Amino acid sequence: MSQSDKARKSFKEYCLRLMKKALEADTWGQTIEASEEYEKLAKYIDDSIPHLQMNADERSALVKMQSALNARAECLQEFSPDPPVKLEAMKQLAHGFDNLFIRSVEDFGISAPTSTGSKEQSSKEDIIDDGDEGKIAQSGEGGDLQPPFKARSGQTTIELFIDKIGLKDAENYIQPRIKIIVVDTRTQRHVETQTTPWSKKIKPNYISFEQNAYLRTLYDDFSSHRYHLFFLFEHYKPKSKKVSVRCYSFMEYDELINAKDSTVCLELYKKPADFLAKKVNLFTIKPLYLHLRVAFTKH
Repeated sequence: MSQSDKARKSFKEYCLRLMKKALEADTWGQTIEASEEYEKLAKYIDDSIPHLQMNADERSALVKMQSALNARAECLQEFSPDPPVKLEAMKQLAHGFDNLFIRSVEDFGISAPTSTGSKEQSSKEDIIDDGDEGKIAQSGEGGDLQPPFKARSGQTTIELFIDKIGLKDAENYIQPRIKIIVVDTRTQRHVETQTTPWSKKIKPNYISFEQNAYLRTLYDDFSSHRYHLFFLFEHYKPKSKKVSVRCYSFMEYDELINAKDSTVCLELYKKPADFLAKKVNLFTIKPLYLHLRVAFTKH
């Protein structure tokens, strides 16, 4: 066996090991772990392509595989209810790795777009598509905040006032907004989602929103299910025509209850958002936060 054949064999075997690990996590609903493994495999492919001896069709197949892996990782990071790249596509992709350097990748139904750059370039862009690019491009002020609703007697509603977010590069963002998500951390189900309109009140180190958000999820639901409240800072990237999550904050149930009728400063964390609230890393060590107020109304 030639050195080039040995290198291809070693590359293929390592890809299969990483793919198996990613698929196991994905199948069990371990979205953070699966996303990390898909990205790890995509990066390995990107790093290996220049050093492998192969023809143009094989190179094209690997680029398509890399693109599909990155796309699935992005879907998992966003917890999309209807992801454009589904688990079944990844299982099909695994067959592609089985037959790598033997058959054409098209034989296995892979239809991911060809990457326009390396994974390193993609990670620098930090692009996460949440499926709203058409809406972002056309919806004017954007946002889907809900008006107050009439609760029944005895119920307690929750009102949030999204004040501002502190960012050292605040003036660089286009159509910035905050996505509010009520999450059942036991299942990672999104119970409720609302999004602020885009803000035009931007100044050095701060983007102001000054928006009221009336949650449809009642206080008693938070209390009985111990829901968490997440806030994703999103902005629009015209070059890619996609919405990107830059950072996020969250409040656990206990924090929400203790924040009644008070102003809260929440730390900012690096994406992807961990809706289990277990693996979090600070976005910045500077004293920059998401500022909001919480109010309860007993009906």
